[in-house]
Amino acid sequence: MYYFGAFPTGPLGQIWGFCQISQQTLPISRAEMEDFLAACQQAARIGGEQLLLLRDRFQTRKKNTLDFVTDADIASQTVIHDFLMSRFPDHGFLGEEQIPTLSPSPSKSVYRWVVDPLDGTLNYMHRLQSYSVSVALQRNHQIIAAAVFDPLLEEMFVASESTPAMLNGQPIGVSRCAALNQALVVVSLPAGIQSSSPELEPFLKILFHARSVRRLGSALTPSDERRGVWRVAIEMSAQGTTAPFYPETVQMQ
Repeated sequence: MYYFGAFPTGPLGQIWGFCQISQQTLPISRAEMEDFLAACQQAARIGGEQLLLLRDRFQTRKKNTLDFVTDADIASQTVIHDFLMSRFPDHGFLGEEQIPTLSPSPSKSVYRWVVDPLDGTLNYMHRLQSYSVSVALQRNHQIIAAAVFDPLLEEMFVASESTPAMLNGQPIGVSRCAALNQALVVVSLPAGIQSSSPELEPFLKILFHARSVRRLGSALTPSDERRGVWRVAIEMSAQGTTAPFYPETVQMQ
């Protein structure tokens, strides 16, 4: 059931309600999905341009005791926000950083852009070349299209609910490694993890059975089969050997 709120009843209210319901339930056309994917990629690229522009020229402040934000995070999110809101002014927007100067986005749209303008801030701060820009589009809280861009390697990963995962226009898949003891596993752990954190138990199980484990601090890690890396044991999960490993305490700031 759709709630009409305080909108006037009668024929006009019925038309308005029907339009809202239709927006939520009508299938997305191929042209629309291509447009959304193109916007994901362009937004990620312009965010990545800011990261490259501000390398070694940024200031840093603490968001909390263990988490940081840089001028590059802010600059990347700002240009991504402005680009997406100019293209889709009726869509919502959720970014990792709190930036008071950004104009608020519509809160009742069925579409919402979700952005991490610099995934791997600590890596960026310490010149470890493992960071990325992530842009995704939700429809009714379900992700339907996304892009992750590595500005250093010029690698663009994209996927949608109707298209396979691609890297720079070519289909990709997980590693062909068939045994956990032959796998190099890349894991993600939250900042400030404690001895009581729920992530530690599955992490330790993987640690003692994998060939080796890496914690690189960014969702975009060398994970395609060309590099022989098996990210977070996802393929093993698909074979029923172990569960995928991911953090349970990630927070949006």
